[in-house]
Amino acid sequence: MKKILLIVSINIFIFFVLCFAFNSFLKIGMNSYFSLADILRARYQNNSVVEKIISDIDKFLGCYNVEGETYEYADDEVEPVTIKQIPITPKLAEEYCGHDRLRYNTDSTRNPIVTLGGSYVYGHGLKEEKTFPYLLSKLSDRPVYNLSVCGGEVVESLSFNYNGKISPEEIKNADYYVYVYMFDHLNRYLSNYVLMKHYTELFKTGKVEHALAQITMFRYFFCFFRRAKILKSIENQREFLKTVMLWANNKIKKFSPDTKFIIVIYDEKVAQNKVNADVRFLKDDVWDEIAKETGCTIVHTKDLLGFKFDKDYKIPIDFAPGHPNSKAWAVFTPKFEQKYIINL
Repeated sequence: MKKILLIVSINIFIFFVLCFAFNSFLKIGMNSYFSLADILRARYQNNSVVEKIISDIDKFLGCYNVEGETYEYADDEVEPVTIKQIPITPKLAEEYCGHDRLRYNTDSTRNPIVTLGGSYVYGHGLKEEKTFPYLLSKLSDRPVYNLSVCGGEVVESLSFNYNGKISPEEIKNADYYVYVYMFDHLNRYLSNYVLMKHYTELFKTGKVEHALAQITMFRYFFCFFRRAKILKSIENQREFLKTVMLWANNKIKKFSPDTKFIIVIYDEKVAQNKVNADVRFLKDDVWDEIAKETGCTIVHTKDLLGFKFDKDYKIPIDFAPGHPNSKAWAVFTPKFEQKYIINL
């Protein structure tokens, strides 16, 4: 009997050692891959071989993206383009995003504004004085802290993953948090970059699942199946979009309890004939539900710019088509500041 117990104990010990080793290998391997993929995507953006290899690996790992899928623009004068989601690392921010500026007008004694999102709000391809954060700081005479990052979205912005130079302490008195949402951000919420880090925050889990999710090996599989469930229906995706916005609102309130959360929907004139096109959420009434549940303000760029998507408001030569140019922000920002930013 003692021999049997000893053998069972040894086997159990070996099993847990193997699980620990596999978990460590998976955690280190995935983190290393994500970092390498970011750099390769940025440096070899026009290399179809590199893009295909990374895309195939992403699909194998369960990373969801629409890279390579063509969206048809409703404006006949605009040629169909291929949307490419290319994450940018901090070291490459200045080279590929035009600038590396995180703070604006910090000499002002007024309470600050915080900007969140991806390359649209960051100012990809623009000089810093042409970007939305810069223009907003000048017009409002407030400090603006730019937590956005190229290739990112609201979850990464609020996680300070890329903007470690800005601390929560600096923005605790912020009066406004402004998040610029563009059509493929739903894809980014579903990526392993986001889900692996924030799984237990974004999803309701039981005690057992919550405990197991602390282990990288199990969390990876949980993310895989959650993602598959979300992608099964439009309704599931709507609910997940609401979940992310509620998470962001709660996170913001922890940083700055008295702040106002504003979500700017960057409307683009894209045909709705693609079944899986995430642009449908630009028009979806889900934003009314989000505003009701969070108390945030929803702003559509088309309401202030008088357009949905136009060549005149797009960077003409761009490795990730569709980014707003300086003309777009020069028209939008004054109207936005005048209507939504209260300066007492």
